Amino acid sequence: GLAAESLMHFGKAAALKPLNPRASLLYGQQLLAMGQTDAAQAALEHVLMVDPGQPYAHATLALIDAQAGARASAQEHIAAALRRDPQNIGIRLVEAKVYRSLDDPEMIVERLGPLTKAQRANPGVAFELAWAWNKLGRPRPAAEAWINLFNASPTHPDAWQWARDAAIGLNEAGDQVAAQAWQRQAEMLAPRESALEDQ
Repeated sequence: GLAAESLMHFGKAAALKPLNPRASLLYGQQLLAMGQTDAAQAALEHVLMVDPGQPYAHATLALIDAQAGARASAQEHIAAALRRDPQNIGIRLVEAKVYRSLDDPEMIVERLGPLTKAQRANPGVAFELAWAWNKLGRPRPAAEAWINLFNASPTHPDAWQWARDAAIGLNEAGDQVAAQAWQRQAEMLAPRESALEDQ
């Protein structure tokens, strides 16, 4: 399949250019995506031998460590990634995924909560914040994460789902009036079911 072809391509590139950290980084990330964690870790550690501060290698190793429950090592890697590229929203999202793997919603709120309203108007950030707030039993701020995202991109194809998720959170928070308004918004924007489903 396509994934296997990509893996072969990245593997060849990494072998041909062992001193090019990008080739080994892409190879390691593809290995991880295919569930080959040990091989991915070896490829990513090779990247750090060539470029010790490479932020995406550190971030990906942080994910591997978090999935294995190795909290201290995961935190070291994500801290190294953020030192190299502190404003990178992608790395901040990996940090949130690390803490989700470690089942630590408080850290997700602590790390993503201070982002600007514009930075929080990112689907990944909204998802991580909503997950964390729901895990903490706080459905209203979870709904607010979806509302902020919706308000920033009301014409996005997924906006109806964000409105629906806002409605769910507001309903759980006991605000039925606002929940119904967001549910109506979701219903207005939802794609029409296919003719096959109508039959």
